[in-house]
Amino acid sequence: MQDLRTKQLTDSVTNLEEREKKMHNMFEVADRGIQRIQHVVELLRRVAQEGFSEESVELDFDAAVRDVVALMAPQDGSEIKLELELNAGIAKVRCLPIDMNQVIQNLVQNAFDAAEKCVHVRTKRIDQGNLLFEVEDDGTGIPQDIRDKIFSPFFSTKGPGKGMGIGLTITQQVVSSLGGDITVASTPPQGTFFRVKLPVQVQA
Repeated sequence: MQDLRTKQLTDSVTNLEEREKKMHNMFEVADRGIQRIQHVVELLRRVAQEGFSEESVELDFDAAVRDVVALMAPQDGSEIKLELELNAGIAKVRCLPIDMNQVIQNLVQNAFDAAEKCVHVRTKRIDQGNLLFEVEDDGTGIPQDIRDKIFSPFFSTKGPGKGMGIGLTITQQVVSSLGGDITVASTPPQGTFFRVKLPVQVQA
């Protein structure tokens, strides 16, 4: 009888220890979740504040890319790997932040939608007056017969309800208005490569 009571007591202690461990793990998970939420809220606040301006400002381009991309993810929940290579330094582009954030979001989201496993996002200075913003995916690519149409209003290769077909149109208009240009290269089935060239207004 004594052995039975001892065993029951031991089992109870073990169960309490296991529950304590599970609760501790749950609190850690919850704490990390709260920290992530706080980080996202701060990013949203910063992007919203920068984008609210109705006048052109000198936008730190690498910082803008980092903030916008941090708020994005593949829409279908798939685990697409994102590789960031931000090497434009402190180069700034004079623009409306809300427009430039839209350019970044449009190109990166399209890459997420098309990618199989990975999306590459790169920035770099190419001379004293310009920078490059490059977005590349490893998807199936864009067929030649529709490549010339992708910047046309309301043209979309996505299914019904997944896009209005104006994202790339807006992107091209914004880039052109800033004196830049955008090009696309795609050889199915080797993915798609967008390159945006933008003038740097503040020398670094």
